[in-house]
Amino acid sequence: IIATTPAGTAGSATIVVTTQFGTASAAFTYVAPTFSVTYNGNGQTGGTPPSDPGAYASGNTVNVLGQNGLYKTGYTFGGWSMPTCMGPQVISSFTILTDTTLTAVWNLATFSVTYSGNGNTGGSVPIDNASYSFGTTVTVAGQNGLTRTGYTFGGWSYSGGLAPSVVTSFSIQTNTTLTAVWNASATLTVTYRDDGKTS
Repeated sequence: IIATTPAGTAGSATIVVTTQFGTASAAFTYVAPTFSVTYNGNGQTGGTPPSDPGAYASGNTVNVLGQNGLYKTGYTFGGWSMPTCMGPQVISSFTILTDTTLTAVWNLATFSVTYSGNGNTGGSVPIDNASYSFGTTVTVAGQNGLTRTGYTFGGWSYSGGLAPSVVTSFSIQTNTTLTAVWNASATLTVTYRDDGKTS
């Protein structure tokens, strides 16, 4: 005897079998299967994937959890994806039909470089319109005609290390501002001496 239960349901039933030898019956209960949702950090470098303790019946709507502090160096979080017939899709909710693993989507981060004249009185700061991916070596621009009265240009200062330092290139890890360094010009003092002469 094969008994088929309605999908996603639970209940009880009694089976009665009558043969030439008599009648027999048996009662049974059936339990609807439940499904779980797990989260895969997909190579995260920090944080912990969220944990969903829910037990979902087939056909239930699952609301996808948040980022939960998860991060991956050099990338931005793009949501949670699940496999579909159209390929992996980023979703915020879905109808569950089986145990499901949702995978973190990571998009390569890009960063910008800007220049600060730091009180310049002439010229214009360089403009860098490039977008740099994490870890790219950036070549620092030149003086670009920048001037400041009473000072000489000393290069561009980068504060990405322990202390600001003048650099000609650096490995970018975030949006970065380079600041003009100005060194005070030497001053000349003119003095006049009275040697006692009279006209």
